[in-house]
Amino acid sequence: MANHLTLLLEILNDLESEKLDEFKLHLSKGALKGIEPIPRGRLQKALDASAIAGLMTELYIDQHFIDKHRVRLIDTISTVDPILDRLMSKNTITQENYRHIRSYRTSTQRMRELFDLGGISTLIGKDCLYDVLMELEPLVMEELKDAGVK
Repeated sequence: MANHLTLLLEILNDLESEKLDEFKLHLSKGALKGIEPIPRGRLQKALDASAIAGLMTELYIDQHFIDKHRVRLIDTISTVDPILDRLMSKNTITQENYRHIRSYRTSTQRMRELFDLGGISTLIGKDCLYDVLMELEPLVMEELKDAGVK
């Protein structure tokens, strides 16, 4: 039996160029109920059916990098306040969540609470946290990538 990526790729390869562009537009708008929109910037980089299929598989079928490495991120990240500052400035977490998370004493408790709150439970929230961690904790993130799991 073919895997998800192969099946999706077969379907997308059958679409004409303009229909593929229309499909990408629907993906960016979240046109299907229960399916989160894919950020437009990520879709713009997906130039062909293969790239779109890979992106959809990564986002909708595979586990997100942030989810895969949750435990390690909670255990490893020690400076949480700058992460919270950036997430709040990007409207990923609310002021109330920001204060709530900062009320915890240890970085482990703060990171755990960040994961447990709703702000980073969405694809966009996870992508935002990923970007912030790449900016503030590049060594940790590279180590996790190099561990062989994306």
